[in-house]
Amino acid sequence: MTQPRMLDKKVYEVSQRTMLGWFRFIQTARVQQVILYAVARACKMSGAEVVSLVVMSTHIHVMICVEAPQDVETFTRELHSFLARCLNRMQRRIGQFWRSKRPQVTPIGANSVYDRIRYILCNPLRAFIARSWREHAGVILGPEDLNRTIVAECPYFALGKRTKAPATLVLPMAIPVEAVGDIDHEEFIARSNEIVDVGEAVIRAEHDRRIIRDRVLGTLAAHDFPSSGSEFRYRKGIGA
Repeated sequence: MTQPRMLDKKVYEVSQRTMLGWFRFIQTARVQQVILYAVARACKMSGAEVVSLVVMSTHIHVMICVEAPQDVETFTRELHSFLARCLNRMQRRIGQFWRSKRPQVTPIGANSVYDRIRYILCNPLRAFIARSWREHAGVILGPEDLNRTIVAECPYFALGKRTKAPATLVLPMAIPVEAVGDIDHEEFIARSNEIVDVGEAVIRAEHDRRIIRDRVLGTLAAHDFPSSGSEFRYRKGIGA
């Protein structure tokens, strides 16, 4: 097992949504391969390291460590252009992929890094598509993934066999030392998990209260439930 790097770098959160909220990240195995390779490639081009990542059907959140602010611009440019090019080709679409030309980039300070990790990892739960971030069927990376080496394979089906892109890239992950202090990686994982677990418990409790209230008031309607079968079963099961 490769030990995670502990980096004294600046920490940023990068968020971006697809054009008109289209479901461009329906996460088949091939789409997930493109996403992981795109992130690994952007990290290689910019020198960034990933702290946390989640990709939903319509948007992406990623927390990264970088040496300098200009490295964030390189990371976002390479990530967004690669994803747009590959997924447009795979989905046989043309035109604008992202909602805006510039993503939302937020500096993360020492007092908010754990809260932002919680926010990122709790996205699937808030969207009613998983009971926990660990059950999310899409691409999601958290502090627990510091303990493994993530190898991304080149999506030749989206780039073509003549591409000069490397066959594999390692997606680097790191502990943001400047934000959380010089702590052991196991301690960082434990603290992150504790905060995320509390956040998930709060969200589940809020969901339970809403379902019980709506059942009592008789106000449940068809639009209260997500459209896909898996999402419907999860939402229906809360408070049952």
